[in-house]
Amino acid sequence: MPDVDAMRRVASEKGLRLRAMAKEKVSIIVLGHVDADGMASVGLMARALAANGAIFTARAVPDVNLRMLHEMASEGFDFHVFCEVGSGHLKDIEAALGGKYMLIDHHQLTEEERESPNVFNVNAFGVDGSRELSGAGATYMLARNMVDDAKPMSWLSVVGALGDRQDRGSKHTLIGMNEQLAAEAISSGYLDISEDLLLFGRSVRPLHESIAMTFDPYIQGLTGNKDACLAALTSAGLLIKDSSRWRVAAELTPDEKEKLLATLSPYLDISGADSSAVWGTTYLLKREDERSYLRDARDFASLLDATGRMGKAGLGIAICLGDRGAMLTDAERTLLEYRNAIMRHLRVLLSDEERISQDGQMVQLVGDGIVQENMTGAVSNALSGMPQLRGKMILLRTITKSGEIKFSIRKGLGSQSKVNLGQVMLQSAAFVGGNGGGHDSAAGARIPAVKADIFYEKLKSGLR
Repeated sequence: MPDVDAMRRVASEKGLRLRAMAKEKVSIIVLGHVDADGMASVGLMARALAANGAIFTARAVPDVNLRMLHEMASEGFDFHVFCEVGSGHLKDIEAALGGKYMLIDHHQLTEEERESPNVFNVNAFGVDGSRELSGAGATYMLARNMVDDAKPMSWLSVVGALGDRQDRGSKHTLIGMNEQLAAEAISSGYLDISEDLLLFGRSVRPLHESIAMTFDPYIQGLTGNKDACLAALTSAGLLIKDSSRWRVAAELTPDEKEKLLATLSPYLDISGADSSAVWGTTYLLKREDERSYLRDARDFASLLDATGRMGKAGLGIAICLGDRGAMLTDAERTLLEYRNAIMRHLRVLLSDEERISQDGQMVQLVGDGIVQENMTGAVSNALSGMPQLRGKMILLRTITKSGEIKFSIRKGLGSQSKVNLGQVMLQSAAFVGGNGGGHDSAAGARIPAVKADIFYEKLKSGLR
């Protein structure tokens, strides 16, 4: 059973420590992962530090390595806060920074991390960090103790959890402590929950574009094909324009939504899904503009993911801190570029037979020269929903700028495997002198290029 009381007690101790540092004007750097959960985590910590008048810098990185840590140490910060990044790298962090750090995370942890006084990891208290509490949720546990009233920030923990695909409950609801944090956001007047269509850009994009740009789930015959979507909607007799204005999914009437679900049903069927994949619990941020990508918390998460992975993390962090001007305009443009980039990667990877190899239940896709290292997680997430990869173990690899090999692995839609991918990647990477880890159904690793083949064989052995 989770020891929530112990977790809250430790979170209080660490949060109060950071609050004291902020008030003492200790120079702090906040480092987060480039994915949506990492960006939301950085945003939460930055808000809490700013409320205390802290001197701080906030950044997002795709990974942690010893070279980067030494470079950061040379910058002269007094303290370093890692949010949703750094697990599996404790020895390197200690070597570069000594004890001047705090690591806040929800990924599976090592025994060294479990015993470290500088680590706050929700898994150490029996909370399932892959389903019940995200990295942003873990950060919020500390932020609660850094400001007098943290509830106005609680909505960011919801964005992080949805970005980490933790809506694992019935009808795509958040569960566990994520659900409790969502309740806080509701009670504080920042969040509303209802049941509706689960399509990308549901309150912003024209209906046919919204369907075409949705790849969770991947809808065979429609995802990535705006013309096919337009034809399907027109054939079904759905009103897609109001005078000269394109209509959006959020404004459809209940009857029109039923007709849309019926229209999508045969496409979902051949994709190995049904209407429940595109209908469920929506989390709406009440204080955001109704025609903004920030209105739907899932779209907000996608925007943060885009800014982080496309090398524009500053935009996402600024939006988490409240910027709704030019930064938001740039971020929305980046979001569309990001979604289009993922679709391009999927098309190239799946159309080039030389990039695909299958070994039993594992399918490896080689993204060398195509998929940038920042994008491996996002592309592997999209691949995991592809009908042709249903039930498979999906391994995506690419070459990093430093010449290493980065691997990202996912369980494909419908996979019945009980293998803990985070543990297998951690052990396989360590076997060849690399670093790896993650969750039970999604994980990654960074490996010396000369050891890639050995790593692959070790990974296959661990997946059996």
